[in-house]
Amino acid sequence: MKVVSLTENSKLGTSVAATYNNVTDSCPTSCKLMNNGCYAQKGFPRLWSDRSKTSSDKLNKIHKSVKMVRLNVTGDLLKNGNVDLDLIDEIISFAKSRSDTKIWGYTHAWKQIGENPFSKIPNIHFFASIDLGEEDIVKSDIELSAKLGYSYARVIKSEETKKKD
Repeated sequence: MKVVSLTENSKLGTSVAATYNNVTDSCPTSCKLMNNGCYAQKGFPRLWSDRSKTSSDKLNKIHKSVKMVRLNVTGDLLKNGNVDLDLIDEIISFAKSRSDTKIWGYTHAWKQIGENPFSKIPNIHFFASIDLGEEDIVKSDIELSAKLGYSYARVIKSEETKKKD
């Protein structure tokens, strides 16, 4: 994991810390965006994803003055196809030690993880990323994510992608 204590990310702002994991090592192979338009495999996000492969940063590197942390700007909560319990434990410990810090992230691996391990920690919010798909599949995923304790974020096609179809 690569930790950037203060991002210069135009979407996040300059007072937010962010973490980056290598897409190849941490994302589920079932993700429909893997090698098929994933933003983390292109441009600037890819640079951070690639750099994370040789980094072993820890969340405690983030300065106490930082009050917002975006987890998994690239990558996910897996390690070589398995749920990364060490990473999940580290996130939980960090969140509990920094109750005044808002922490959020997204996971495509929510089905593999199962029950949301962060759901009882008030300052952390992990969203289940729900892929493009047929409406009945999407509806079923939304219902399942709620049962597992996740709010969801739905992946939709951008206007640019829609024009190419």
